[in-house]
Amino acid sequence: MEEENLRQFSTDSMSEIYSRLVKKGFFKGRIERPLVSEVLEKIEQLKPVIFSAPPGYGKTAVVYSAGIYSIFSWEKFCGSIHVLPMRAIVESATKSLANGLEKVGIHEDIYGAEMMFVHSSQFLLKPLSFTTIDTYSLYLAKLPPIEMKMLEDFYGHYELSRGSIFNSLNVFDEVHLFLNEEKADKVIRYFFTMIRALLKMQTPVILMSATLPQNVLNALRRVGDRVKDFEIVEYSSDKDKNFRNERLSINLKTKLIDNNQISEIVKEGNFDKVLIVVNTVKRAVEIYEKLSDYNPILLHSRFRQKDRENKVSELLNKNKWVCVSTQVVEAGVDISADVLITDACPASSLIQRSGRVARYADECGEMYIVKDVEAKPYSEDLVNQTCSFLSNRKNGEYVDINWKLPDVENGYSKLLNNVHRNRIGARYDPEFMRLITTPWSSREALKMLKVVGSFTRGNVIMPCYVGAKSRENAIPLTSKIVFNLIKNKKAQIMIDDKILEIFVKNGKYLEQLLLEGRFEWISVDPSAYRKEVGIIG
Repeated sequence: MEEENLRQFSTDSMSEIYSRLVKKGFFKGRIERPLVSEVLEKIEQLKPVIFSAPPGYGKTAVVYSAGIYSIFSWEKFCGSIHVLPMRAIVESATKSLANGLEKVGIHEDIYGAEMMFVHSSQFLLKPLSFTTIDTYSLYLAKLPPIEMKMLEDFYGHYELSRGSIFNSLNVFDEVHLFLNEEKADKVIRYFFTMIRALLKMQTPVILMSATLPQNVLNALRRVGDRVKDFEIVEYSSDKDKNFRNERLSINLKTKLIDNNQISEIVKEGNFDKVLIVVNTVKRAVEIYEKLSDYNPILLHSRFRQKDRENKVSELLNKNKWVCVSTQVVEAGVDISADVLITDACPASSLIQRSGRVARYADECGEMYIVKDVEAKPYSEDLVNQTCSFLSNRKNGEYVDINWKLPDVENGYSKLLNNVHRNRIGARYDPEFMRLITTPWSSREALKMLKVVGSFTRGNVIMPCYVGAKSRENAIPLTSKIVFNLIKNKKAQIMIDDKILEIFVKNGKYLEQLLLEGRFEWISVDPSAYRKEVGIIG
């Protein structure tokens, strides 16, 4: 039966597979989007594509349709690899795929996720593989994460994953989170180098985002310059009038407020679903505790896997809730609030957050932007520019902006390009390029990683468990947080399930120990963790 269900797609083009999936209800009642079909047609011609469309457009359909196509034909590529910036989005994408496959009767064995704590597509070999940018960069650099602790003694099986990468469609989603003015120069340089290396190797590449300002788009064009030019597929209202009309039917009002008004809005507002998104874990916990009378749900990155899954499930299944969250809710959590209260943040993040309120046609909602808050972890300049632009767009008590469409008279593209206008240099790292494209071994790659710490972020993420080592207790923490826990005798370094007694002088030294294979994981004392608030440290 499963083979018959698969066979129904065997003679279709990618765009025909997409059309068939839509008709069978794979995408939860969504209709066909012409720009998705256009991207799929360009992929069939093996053209690298930059795909920019508003939140809620359904860009992920590209990955699912291309992946199913690759099961029947290896003429173009042998699978699709969906690269995402956060674990939460990987979890959401795989769940959406599982639900869709069930509707069309396809067995789940065709997909898997590969990231810290999860290894259901080892070496990225499943036809549809989902991974984080951190894990992907290690596989590309000949450092399979599942073999890291052995690479000092043998070379590993890195060409398995690299064979899959170079022969698959590589889709980088939410690219704005990989690439903006706030990222460290090192991180931007390595990302550009990865993309340029893939293009040099003639690997099919798609870059997708809802918020690609012109400065990022220009930088990405320069990446492909003299290698292989990107085809740009960018949303405009004349290309998809159905989507335009759906978005115009949404009534979302926006106000700028002060921090002391948050409790008042929650108390006096007649809302069923209230989402409060703030910039730091510490601030999220403070607001959560202030609103304790409303039995809020707290969501951030420092919860155990099991507790986080329960919280997301509660949000999806309850008809009335108040949720206090950090940036983890910007993408990957399929909710639609009646009201959004958000800390001021850079334009690109604000547009993403607006996608979590009044998401669907004919819905109404309110969006409140708290302007008198600390900018960290964001650039103060970008946050101030965002607030200044919005203040200048006030019409009475409301801000005149459409968060759902970029190109209408008051569309969000003006905000996006006004704030994110600094030039991003398309620079490369020659050593990293040689590592990816020449026969360097994993030992040379490991030496390089020990020097830079991470190819994708400032702090290395540590594999931590609250108490016993199990998937349910897994919690990824930065080296800085882990160091503070160790310093306060709330965490221990583990190897072979035994405590490693060693003096740790700072977070960077801890990173070095991990990269050298001196330990395997961190055991966090349960007393440092509260089920309601996670780890605050």
